[in-house]
Amino acid sequence: ILIKHAPPLDNKKLRQALAMLVDREALHRVVWFGVGTTEQGCNPFPPGHWAHASVACPKYDPDAAKRLVAEAGYPNGIDLEWKVQNFPYAIKLAEVCKETFRRGGVNVKLTQLEFATWIQQVYRDKQFQLAQTTFLREADPDGLVVSALLTGGQNNPGGYSTKEMDTLLAQGRAELDREK
Repeated sequence: ILIKHAPPLDNKKLRQALAMLVDREALHRVVWFGVGTTEQGCNPFPPGHWAHASVACPKYDPDAAKRLVAEAGYPNGIDLEWKVQNFPYAIKLAEVCKETFRRGGVNVKLTQLEFATWIQQVYRDKQFQLAQTTFLREADPDGLVVSALLTGGQNNPGGYSTKEMDTLLAQGRAELDREK
């Protein structure tokens, strides 16, 4: 899920709550018809890929998420907009998340957009709160991770930016030993 790192989503507790509201098992069952596995966790590389490492996803926990939403300053919940590509899988994914987010006090308005309009609004103009993408195309770990997580990366429309991540990415690019 793409999250725009601007108010109100610049609040870490709110972003943590959203992560706890993604029901990966429901998405696996409803959107992907049970094909594949959720064992990949939150690593963008599948098991068997040399860059795969065990990265646990936050557990789906709407009650804990609701508490975090309140701690973030929204005791009565919050309304957010999700810009959705007009592809059947993307619509279904957003619909499932809309329901699971609601259980944690996050009300989502889904706005379906034709793909070119979605690209313009999300990637070019960066006018969104929530969106989703599956267009990270790089099989090379460096290309994928740097484009998505580096400050100003081409696949980072949400504006994720930390000095720590930028430093780690620079160190990784300079390291030739895969084990490190």
